[in-house]
Amino acid sequence: MPELLIVDDIPAVHDMLEPLFEHEGYTCYRAHSADEAVAFLQKQSCDIALIDYYMPVEDGLILSKDILQGYPGIKVVMMSGYFDDKLRNEAREAGIHGLIEKPFNMRELVKAIDRIRNGESAPNAEENSG
Repeated sequence: MPELLIVDDIPAVHDMLEPLFEHEGYTCYRAHSADEAVAFLQKQSCDIALIDYYMPVEDGLILSKDILQGYPGIKVVMMSGYFDDKLRNEAREAGIHGLIEKPFNMRELVKAIDRIRNGESAPNAEENSG
């Protein structure tokens, strides 16, 4: 079973995404902050980390960079309500595997995560959104 770490400070996001991905055969783990995500990864790995950009204390871009450096086998996908050109470029330069813009279509989100997990081309948020 593929393993997905969902990192978001809003519990309702976990409550919405976990059943969706579990139904698709994923084992899901949750972290509500960058610190919780790092603590999780120090004990256990996962295939993909789905990380919200806007979080208190440490944003998702910093966490994504930390995961990509410290855990190179994990594919990182960042989600946000808005990606401007600067953030999109920073994410690409960091090596983030995909950008998902909120609000997202649930079925499209699953397809995007599956593509990334399988090493196929990653979504990179709509270029005209910023």
